[in-house]
Amino acid sequence: MAGCVTTAPKTGSAEIKARYLSANKAYTDKNYELALLEYLELSETLRAVPIIWFRIGNSYARLENFDKAIEAYEKTVLIDPRLSKAWHNMGVIQLKQSVNTWRQMLIYISKDDPLYDKALNLSKKLLEVADGKQTSE
Repeated sequence: MAGCVTTAPKTGSAEIKARYLSANKAYTDKNYELALLEYLELSETLRAVPIIWFRIGNSYARLENFDKAIEAYEKTVLIDPRLSKAWHNMGVIQLKQSVNTWRQMLIYISKDDPLYDKALNLSKKLLEVADGKQTSE
């Protein structure tokens, strides 16, 4: 995983700062369930802070809830479309989902199906691309 996005939200509330530090500690300790709960609570107050949504996306991704991760990354880039790591992570997850779709297709369709060879080819190519990618912190 690449370097971290660590810009703290700007707020005057000691409670929010403490929760943010707690969420970051849980995240750093790889306790993604706790980090997710903390970041989700923070997101209720800090709706327009991209790092909160980015970390929510990363936590969901680590917990293998990829649809929710994509939703969080989408919120991140709506707030800050220049946050390349959010675009990157979202793209990697979507690519892996695409590979899975092609694999599922190959399981269920007949080898005689005119699209079987095309699906096999695309599946292999996408898998090569997906295997070379990792998400960013």
